[in-house]
Amino acid sequence: KYTYNALPSKGDHIRLIKLYPGEFRDRIEIEIKTVEFDRFDTPPYFALSYTWNDSHHDRLVVEGKRISMENPMRLEYDFRHPVWCGDRRLLVSTNLRDALRRLRHPTQPQTFWINALCINQDDLDERASQVLIIQRIYHKATMVKMWLSEAGDDCEEGFKLIRRL
Repeated sequence: KYTYNALPSKGDHIRLIKLYPGEFRDRIEIEIKTVEFDRFDTPPYFALSYTWNDSHHDRLVVEGKRISMENPMRLEYDFRHPVWCGDRRLLVSTNLRDALRRLRHPTQPQTFWINALCINQDDLDERASQVLIIQRIYHKATMVKMWLSEAGDDCEEGFKLIRRL
């Protein structure tokens, strides 16, 4: 399991991840780096905005059959997926795993700020301090990439609605 180092107490610091290149099904590998925020030498990065699906909302299909939410069989499946930082792993939601698979470049590493990975979610003080600067984090990003989910049956209807608006 990955263990976060504490962020320095002096100044505003954030973590950025380097998402290593790979093909869709390859293992997801990252490097986590702490940087002083708002400095001229803060590296350029993308910020990812995505939905934090709870695992009980994930679709489960076993042997070609969709398993309903009420089916006790769902408890047998783990909806957390590994992301590797060296030989340590962090567990992420299906939706974040899908986003990382789709957004990573096949040959070049990319730098991202992703709240689930860049903020130690087990440290309440850190979470509180990072929330105070989150608007600046998104503002300073080279680009904010949005991810809702993998395309589903209702995707086309959603785009039709957007076009009408």
